Amino acid sequence: MFSHFDSSRGKESGQEQADKLLKRWLGGPVVLVSSSETRKKALQAIGFEASGISLLSAPDSDEKQALKDYVDGFTDNHFYPHRTLAPVHIAVKKLEYAVDKVPAEAMVIAADTVLHRFVDGAPNSYLAEVVHKPKNKVEAAAAMRQMFDGLAVGYVRFKSAAEGLRLAALHKKNIEDIINRLKIGWRSIQLQTTTGVAVRLPNQDRFGTIESTITILPEKIYQIVDQVQQKNEAGDDVIVSGEYVAAMNGLIKKVIELAGDNVTRVSAGIPWQNEEIRKCLDVRLARDINFLPHDRVSPELFSGLPSDAVLDYLRRQAAELAG
Repeated sequence: MFSHFDSSRGKESGQEQADKLLKRWLGGPVVLVSSSETRKKALQAIGFEASGISLLSAPDSDEKQALKDYVDGFTDNHFYPHRTLAPVHIAVKKLEYAVDKVPAEAMVIAADTVLHRFVDGAPNSYLAEVVHKPKNKVEAAAAMRQMFDGLAVGYVRFKSAAEGLRLAALHKKNIEDIINRLKIGWRSIQLQTTTGVAVRLPNQDRFGTIESTITILPEKIYQIVDQVQQKNEAGDDVIVSGEYVAAMNGLIKKVIELAGDNVTRVSAGIPWQNEEIRKCLDVRLARDINFLPHDRVSPELFSGLPSDAVLDYLRRQAAELAG
């Protein structure tokens, strides 16, 4: 397949051959199975030449069906992290749609991003629930409210479990159950955005997949809960207090204004790549050490295509083929 490398093996090192192969790939052609200009820019950031990138959209109905089939394939006893693999599954389906429609010499890259929130599952567990795209601003406001309320309730429980752990340790009581509740509470105050990428290399039948996950901690929600509890001593009923409702309605209104036309294009109507929105929600980003093979956490990951992870994958593949 890459026989042009064979004749030069005595003259060039394997690394030099790999570098040449990678350079050739970056020159194109590459087909991005997406209509996203943001993802196209992410490919350019990797080093792909803009003139060599073409976009191909997979049917939206196919994407929705792939997500439904994947999620429906789990019972309630299947919880995180299994459900967070949905974007990898969808990316593969997109790639399968495209490969028969493009030349064999073209690289094909498909990607999908899914936002998850964590809800109660079986005892001492939690479910990763997919957050969908709203159809309009009314649906977006409702989706945000449901998601933010869930985070607020989770935060109240987390604080309660943390205090319980402190008291149990102080009195030397059994803390195993409290630790379990603390772990569950920690997940319930998080959101996670996971991007799955599927890549078919030029003139290759096989494909590979990449997964990158970033944990989102919207600390503005926790701050509102703290303020309401401190002023009104609302306890566990914080989300029904008038002060909480007013603060949350104002926050949601501001996020929708900042989102603009993007409100129907992203999960829950929140384009996390928008720096003003991240400031509004006081977002803190955290690495998920189980999944994210990066040395840093960057808002670049919200582009819908984790550039450094894709480039690392291509370098490894080039080295394998050239070796």
